[in-house]
Amino acid sequence: MIARMRWLRELGRISYRVYIIHVAVNVICHAMLLRDTPRVSTPKGLAVSVFAAVATCALATASWIIIENPLLHRGHRYKY
Repeated sequence: MIARMRWLRELGRISYRVYIIHVAVNVICHAMLLRDTPRVSTPKGLAVSVFAAVATCALATASWIIIENPLLHRGHRYKY
């Protein structure tokens, strides 16, 4: 079943962080690597955009592992 695919569940877990940082990561990657604004009209622009997408997912996953998951576990220790 599609909803049980592991990579889709992982994307769902990090999706909000991806939404928050994807534009900034894309702009920064294009500025640093091509010295231009984000465009997918050339093969180089497409390659940098794909790299930015992978970097975005890596940053979002790191944020989940290092910051958010430990904070959630800490918050669940308290009873309201």
